[in-house]
Amino acid sequence: MNTNKSALILVDCQNDFLTENGALYSAVVDSVTANNVIQNINRSIESARKQGIPIIFTSMCFSKDYSEMGDNPYGILAAVKQAGAFVRDSWGAGIAEGINVREDDIVIQKNTMCTFKQTNLKEILDAQGTNRLVFGGLVTDLCLETSIRSAYDFGYEAISLIDCMASLSQAAHVSSVEDNFPLFSKPMTHDLFIKELTV
Repeated sequence: MNTNKSALILVDCQNDFLTENGALYSAVVDSVTANNVIQNINRSIESARKQGIPIIFTSMCFSKDYSEMGDNPYGILAAVKQAGAFVRDSWGAGIAEGINVREDDIVIQKNTMCTFKQTNLKEILDAQGTNRLVFGGLVTDLCLETSIRSAYDFGYEAISLIDCMASLSQAAHVSSVEDNFPLFSKPMTHDLFIKELTV
């Protein structure tokens, strides 16, 4: 794997999802546990850092009144608002306490499903000459699937770390990974990713 042009993109690994007492922890904990997500993400981070691969976190964030959602949010955004999750600068919106984040990692705030929309992610990647994006985080069939599709459309080589992701149910995670990801990414386990880094 050409590590000089790779980046590890970790989507919405925030306290409200991954830390007990987080606003949406109960919604994803079964899938997080089934996939051993936190440990697998941290192992991937450690291996990427050893190879000099930049770590980029995205963070779902909203103002206290959720005005970014408009007057009548529906679907997953309505659920986020109802739970009081991801309020900008709050503990819940921060990168999860169990995730190995460092001060020199890049953190990009967003308020949409897509990591590219209304953010400077693409500009950062292009400035670094990045052409290979390795994705993990939450939620598999929402923000991750949307972001990986966009990466594919932009012409990046997209890799999905299937055991570094979780969803609102394990069935939804598996469906996305098996039925959709092979169409616009290269699905692999974090173990295979780590192995390829040393080749």
